[in-house]
Amino acid sequence: MVLVDGSSASASELVSMALKESRRARLLGAQTAGKGSVQFQIQLPDGGVLKVTTGYYVGPEGHRLPENGLEPHRYLSQPSSRTVLDGGDPRKDGWVQAALDELRGPKTGDGLVRAPTGPEP
Repeated sequence: MVLVDGSSASASELVSMALKESRRARLLGAQTAGKGSVQFQIQLPDGGVLKVTTGYYVGPEGHRLPENGLEPHRYLSQPSSRTVLDGGDPRKDGWVQAALDELRGPKTGDGLVRAPTGPEP
């Protein structure tokens, strides 16, 4: 389970995309930022900046990270109270509760690939 939103960018998007494409985790929350390129900046003499893209993030399936970000498997509404990240109570954080509900939910038919948990009897 990975919680994502518009602040999820760059490396966190790459990890989220890899987990989603390999069916190792479900994404919950909101669309990510879409920062899927590697760039460097060149300062111009007039004070301007030229951004040069040198690469793109690509997931395990060979797809580039979409410019408009990753879509979660399940969209969550924006928090109406203080979140855990704001120092709020986790029991009142709707996103934490949604993630816990997903983890407690049915394990079959979700399309996830599960790693072995130990030797089989």
